[in-house]
Parts: sequence; C-alpha cells; structure tokens
Amino acid sequence: MSFPARRPLSLTFRGTFTLLGLWLCIGLLFYLPNNGGHGLSLPVNIITWGVMAACGMWTAVTLPGVAQGRAPDGAFRLICIGAGLWSLPLLWTTSGSVPYAGLPRVAGLWGMIAFLWLLRRTGLTRDSIRLILQMLWLAALMQALFGFLQVLVFKHMVMADGSPGFSGSRPWGIFQQPNLLASFVATGLLCLLASNSRGKLASGALFFFPFMLVLIQSRAAWIGAIAGCGLLFCSSIQVRRRAAVLLMLGGVALALAWQWGAHLPDAFSAIDKRGSTHERWLILKTTWALIARHPWAGWGYGSFEAAFSRQAQISGGPFVVTLIHPHNELLYAWAEGGIVAVAGLLLMAAGILRGLWQPGGWRWTGIALLLPLISHINLEYPLYQSAPHCLMLTLLLALIMPPVMPETAGTGSRWMRLVIAAASLPILLFMASALVTQQRLTAIERRGLAPLATDATDSELGLINPYGQRLRLDYDRHIALLIRYNTLRDPQLLARFTRWADSYQRHHNDPNVMASRLAIIGATQPDLLNGACLQARRRWPQDRRFLCRNATGLNKK
Repeated sequence: MSFPARRPLSLTFRGTFTLLGLWLCIGLLFYLPNNGGHGLSLPVNIITWGVMAACGMWTAVTLPGVAQGRAPDGAFRLICIGAGLWSLPLLWTTSGSVPYAGLPRVAGLWGMIAFLWLLRRTGLTRDSIRLILQMLWLAALMQALFGFLQVLVFKHMVMADGSPGFSGSRPWGIFQQPNLLASFVATGLLCLLASNSRGKLASGALFFFPFMLVLIQSRAAWIGAIAGCGLLFCSSIQVRRRAAVLLMLGGVALALAWQWGAHLPDAFSAIDKRGSTHERWLILKTTWALIARHPWAGWGYGSFEAAFSRQAQISGGPFVVTLIHPHNELLYAWAEGGIVAVAGLLLMAAGILRGLWQPGGWRWTGIALLLPLISHINLEYPLYQSAPHCLMLTLLLALIMPPVMPETAGTGSRWMRLVIAAASLPILLFMASALVTQQRLTAIERRGLAPLATDATDSELGLINPYGQRLRLDYDRHIALLIRYNTLRDPQLLARFTRWADSYQRHHNDPNVMASRLAIIGATQPDLLNGACLQARRRWPQDRRFLCRNATGLNKK
C-alpha cells in the first residue's frame, strides 16, 4: 500500500469530505419512518444519493479546470466498458416492469461510476486518504454502537407511532437488516487496520468491532472480515499485527462468553443456520436451472421474481416468500442479462484488479479492504438494499486505485463543470422531492391507505414526486380500490383491480395480491374459483389461504 505525496487539502476535497462525514458519521444515525423494502422505498437510500449529488454540485463549483485534461486511465476505461455491457440487456428486454426495475439499477451503477470519477479528481493526498479511512471506520463504529444500544436499551422503548424501539434477536443499526450492519462493521474494521490509527478510541474500536460481529452472527461478514484481516496482515507492513490481533481476539472472546453465558438476554442467543443454509442451496440450484433455459440472452431485466417463481414450481422448490434476488450477483446478472451482463460484470472486476496493480494501486491491501463487501455481494444483495454500502464501496475504490495526478485533477474545462452541475442538480432535486413523497406515502400506508381510497390526486395527497415511489404508489392505489369497493360496491373498482392484478402477477410473485384476486373470483365467478385456487396452491404450497376444496371453493383456516 502506497500513499501519494503530502499536499495541502484542496477546497474541493474539504467540502466533499465534510458532506460525506456529516452524513455517514452523524446523519446516518437518525431514523426516518418507513415500511421496509429496498431502493428508494427507504429514506436512508434517498438521502445517500442526495448527498452524493450534493458532492457533485460542490465539485463542479470548486474544482479548477485545466488546459490539458488527461484521458481516463485504462482501469477506469475498462470499468466503463464493463458497465456498458452490463447495461446492454435493457435494449432487448420486453418485460413491462423494466422501466421501474431495470432502469434504476442501471442508473445506480452509472451514478457510482460518475461519483468515483469525481472523487478521484478531488486531489487525494496522503492526508486525505487517511482522513477518508478514519471517516469510514468512525461511521462503522457509530453504527456498531447504535446496534449495541438497540438490544440493550431500545428494546425496552416504544416509538411515537406505538411500535417497539427494537424487535428481533440480532441488531441491525440503521439498515434494518443484520447482514447489512455486519458487512458495514466488517469493512470499518479493515479500514481501521489499514489507517493504522492509534489512540484509545482506535484500540477500543479494534476490540468492539469483532465483539459486534460475533453478536450479529452474519456468516458473510465473518468470511469477509477473517479473510480481509488475514490478507491485510500478510500484505501490509504498517499494520500493528500483534496488538491488533490481541484486541480483536479479546472482543471475540467476550462476545462468545456473553452469548453462551448462563444469565444472558435472549437477544444474544445463538441462531441455528442449518435451515438458512439449505434454503440458500435450493435458491442457487433453482437459479442455475433458470439460467440453463436462457443462458445467452437471459430472461430480461426485471424478470427474475416471476421467472424464479415459475422455475421453483418446475423444480419443486419449497419457496414460500417472494424472492427478488438469488443472493449472488453473478448469477443474478446471468439470469436476467445473459452472457453479455456476465461479461460486463467480469470486465468491471478486471478493471478494478488492473487499477490495483497499476503504479500507485494498493494491490493485495486493496483487495483486503473490499473483501467484506465482495463476500456480501456474492451471498446477498446489499447494494440494492443500502445506498450507504454503494457509497462505501465507491469511496474504497477511489482510495485503492491509482490517484489522478495533481496537474490533471481538474474537470478539464468550464463546459465539463457545467455538465457535472447539470447532472447533479436534477438528481439532488429529485431525491429531495422523493424523500418528501416517501414520508407522506409511509404515513398514508400506516393509516390503512384511507387517503388513497378517496381517489384523490397526487398533489392533493402531498405526493410531489410520484416517480420516486412509482411501483409502490401504483401498488397502494390498486389495493385502495378494494377499500373503496367495500364502501361504494362499484363493480368497476373490482374490474380495475383485476386488470392490474393480472398484469402485476406476470412480473411479480405476491401471494397477497393472489388472495385478493381469489376473493374477487369467488364473489363474481365462483365456478372458476377452484381452478384458480389450485394454480395459487402450486405457487405457494405452504400458504394456508390456498387450501382448496375439490370442486367449489376454499377451505376455511
């Protein structure tokens, strides 16, 4: 691992670092109401993309132009080519869900690449790199402390809306999912080691990070943390091996003692992973069978949920819940985008590796820092669930790849700065309005969709940016039709819901929509009820709502 020469911190970097630090270390601790989900359904993701756009605006304003800009280096060019290939399947995808399933993913990837390009032109120096590493491990430390408080304090609290402050057996920080917290903490641990920070706070963090990783019980994080630490110790002479190992082993020992002690809270009990392991194997097996049917072109972006459900019926997989991702990014790209998407993914990986081994790249140390996220990406889908993980990955790539030389660190021209500003400002405004809409829609959902049942317009409901919650809003509006029907008894409402449900079920695998559809069939076409119920039974064999009678209807629970 090598650092650039010491230089004064640029104005561009100071502003960018301040924005990112305030968000990751402070803002990320504040919970905003939400009803779960992924992508822009979560306020933390909306704000993260907004912060990245704000950094783009700051960069466009403060970064000085240069007369002779340097062309992108080979590694970055390879990443861009790979991203282009990964995006190509959009051109031949015919699924009706693509505009709201495929395009956001592609836009998110290119947003990360654009942000990486900007970060590498903020004038990274020895001091700025250390500051970013310290910021990342401090952000991870804050989340680890937040998670620790969840199981010790917050579980005894009640939120303003009446919900418990924390429920579950594993802490999840702000991410609302334990594995996301675990990979964030594991990455913070490696950033702490790589920064070679000293002092009481750093020593305490070296002890506390492994302690929390044991309590969270995420196998993906364990793999990434152990492999990353081993590789870092072998590749970096700057790391204090003996002291670090002793502190980390102390944290592990205390966590195990706490977990296996006789008088401990139930929240720290060990979790049986055998069922999860078997289910993951079935998922991978079924996904591979799905790929084998269309290995070259794939099934199209936005198609995995429905295609996997149909394949599970053929393969006999006992899948009860909706599955939107196979928990492996390579298989996901192959299933939806075919061999072209796989080639794009491999080229992006090759570009990163090339950057690591170029002069100034961090080589094995860089791989070590990426291992927790790489492990998580291949065992789940963190980048779709958590934009902070996208931001962390982009920051790490900016650090470990060769820096842009100071004489070519500017945007290149006034026109380029205008382009950056013109791209960043709409994104910032979109995310700000999407956050307002998300909060309003969350409040409507927690009121049982009553405001939507009035058939009011988006503006009347305060939904100033419906495109930021398009699929979610479309779903809620059609469910609200059933609420209106209970009052008005208008058969046209049922007809509208039926048309939407039939289209929705072609691209999604939602038993709740099917249950409503069966209720309508039972009321309007009872002779067709048994056949429809048997079809639903094949898709959700363990759902008791689909226990069918042989001829006329449904069994009662």
